[in-house]
Amino acid sequence: MEQLRVVDLKSLKIGAVLNTASGSCSNESVAEMEAILQEYELTPVRIWCSASDELHLAFAEVAKRDLDVLIVLGGDGTIRSAAELCTPEGPLLIPLPGGTMNVLPKALYGTGSWQEILRSVLMAPTVKRISGGEVAGHRFFIAAVCGAPALWTHVREALRARNIGEMIEHGKVALSHMFADKIHYQFNEMHEGDTEALTVTCPLVSSSLESDRDVFEAAVIDVNDAGEVLALATAAAFGQWREAKQVAIVRTRSVTVSSRENIPIILDGETVDVGTEVSIQFLKEAFDVLVPHNEVLS
Repeated sequence: MEQLRVVDLKSLKIGAVLNTASGSCSNESVAEMEAILQEYELTPVRIWCSASDELHLAFAEVAKRDLDVLIVLGGDGTIRSAAELCTPEGPLLIPLPGGTMNVLPKALYGTGSWQEILRSVLMAPTVKRISGGEVAGHRFFIAAVCGAPALWTHVREALRARNIGEMIEHGKVALSHMFADKIHYQFNEMHEGDTEALTVTCPLVSSSLESDRDVFEAAVIDVNDAGEVLALATAAAFGQWREAKQVAIVRTRSVTVSSRENIPIILDGETVDVGTEVSIQFLKEAFDVLVPHNEVLS
């Protein structure tokens, strides 16, 4: 059982970042969050309310404020950006569901509105240590997806924004590269090869690992057509690659990935640039979150 550490929030500096472009957040959410905090006699240092293209400015200010607690309301990408600012030394993170998938909040808190989750955390705030992964200086806490599925991220985003022209252009690029260049993977000297897709899932969201395990669950996946790639582009982040055909599963603390061209890679739903060869490393102690006391005990 985890060692519990209950915190007194009234003695801590609290800030919050809200992504107004996410599905469950709006400008009115600021007043709603302030009201909930006041219910527990808490006054935030500041609440940043920003659209997606301005979030980097909000997080830059957060980094300068020396906060003890950071509340973030947004999608998986916004939460990953917030978590990258957090370490075991602080700030403590409260990731609230404001996007489409909400993978990390669901893994921590189950289903429920962000208002319900926030109240439950503030009622009995307890520290929980979270593991994750690191790729070329970028951290992730849900899953890394390398290869063909990552090429379709921009297509899905353009479709979500209803930008048909941009979707078609990104689709042409994705199709032209999809099976032309496989990625090379190596877990050790005895286990390596080439594949279209590789997923690396963190213990917190893996369906077959205990959340306190010190390994990734990696899946090497060979896909046969564009339809399978599109399905994997979404399913991989949920650990549903087990349902795909031709899957080889490995539990590992690291994997090296390389390609003739820049490796297509998604970290928690966001594309990053890592070059042509990179090592994906397990982080046993990435950051701390606040959860309700009963969630730590369960």
